[in-house]
Amino acid sequence: MKLNAALAVLLFCANGAAPCAAQEPSADAAALYQAGQFEQAASAYEKLSAAQPENPYYLYNLGNAYFKINRIGKAVACYRRAFELEPRDSDIRANLAFAMRKAGDELVPSGMPEVLYTLYRYLSQKELGGLFWLLCWFSLIPGTACLWSARARKILLPPALALGAGAAFCGLWLLARSNTGDLNPAVVVQQQAEVRTGPGENFTAAASVPEGHTLDILKTQDDWYLVAVKKENLKGWVKASALEKI
Repeated sequence: MKLNAALAVLLFCANGAAPCAAQEPSADAAALYQAGQFEQAASAYEKLSAAQPENPYYLYNLGNAYFKINRIGKAVACYRRAFELEPRDSDIRANLAFAMRKAGDELVPSGMPEVLYTLYRYLSQKELGGLFWLLCWFSLIPGTACLWSARARKILLPPALALGAGAAFCGLWLLARSNTGDLNPAVVVQQQAEVRTGPGENFTAAASVPEGHTLDILKTQDDWYLVAVKKENLKGWVKASALEKI
């Protein structure tokens, strides 16, 4: 019980109080969606999301509107943004997984158990980064005191080591997330994205990636992105207009 309370305090300090339930969207946008006017609802939710880009529920509802008009790539991009902000929301995750499957992609990487992926993505990038720095600072306080007094060392060394181990664990977690393409993903929002051997239309199209699939952006040059297509173990250049960065 004490451990759970301590973790709750750390997460609160790292990221502020999390919303307990989905915030009510604009009545006008919701009314348009319920009336089946999905194009207009998407436009309304776009404006709401632009005004409050950190609100995952506006992004979630925007994804729903795009899904209804069969813009799967845009829907996946919106759900992905919402998932990055609120990874523990079951509705956001379910809709993201469903939209990705419709596009022929999968949310959970091949070979990884779903339970492990859930734990791996339990914290948002912002929460994980905040927790890492919080543990670093908290470990420095008793750690510094240990340098000045043998008596303090006897009392404070165990918690200093525990906090340091927690910070190291969070650091490795962040590193693992950065090495799996979580820091710079993009979604194909056109019918397909041609992957070329160089940054220009004059280069050969080596492959094409369907709408709704997620790629990793490695480099930018003019209006082109160098991307990694993990499933095909391929790297190439894609026109920026074919992708939407998360």
